[in-house]
Amino acid sequence: ARVQGAKAAGHDQYDQRLEANRDHFLRETGRLAAAQIKERGVDDLLAFGDPPAVRELSEGAGKGVSVCAAGEQNLIGAPLGEIQVQTTSTIEELSRERELALVSRVIDEARGGTRGALGAQETSQALAEGRVEHLLIDPEREYSGDPIGSLNSDDDDELPVPDRLVAAALATRARVTPVEGEAAERLAPSEGVGALLRY
Repeated sequence: ARVQGAKAAGHDQYDQRLEANRDHFLRETGRLAAAQIKERGVDDLLAFGDPPAVRELSEGAGKGVSVCAAGEQNLIGAPLGEIQVQTTSTIEELSRERELALVSRVIDEARGGTRGALGAQETSQALAEGRVEHLLIDPEREYSGDPIGSLNSDDDDELPVPDRLVAAALATRARVTPVEGEAAERLAPSEGVGALLRY
């Protein structure tokens, strides 16, 4: 019985050391991954795996990096092609969710009369005043006529409306998100254009 107890205690200590080493590895990996994506100007990190492992990775990444639990799949040892398919699918799904959340926020802000603009005319006016923080636009939208006119001193009237809106946003350092799918449908009644405003 004593021998069995000693073996069990040794096994428990081994498991504890293994878990501590794994947690250290995940935190260090999080720190290194965070450093790499910050160099590339990226704020989000996708992590696949069980929730406790993702939490350890997130702790290692630290503040300033958003670690998104992308799924509990174990991709260690998976062929590169499988990893590419899984990550591409996850990124597309997360992008659609993000676009929908942004459109909902713009609509809520605009209805509340606060920091939102809807429609080509209202958004173009805010762009001309440098008040747009984040432009949302359906790049596939077609316009009859010209709802916005020229947005800068350059002669840009020949450009399509979406291109002029995007150029004006970039000129004032606003972020731009093209929307599609359900997000584009929600923005359709507003001519496929909306914006979050700086003020």
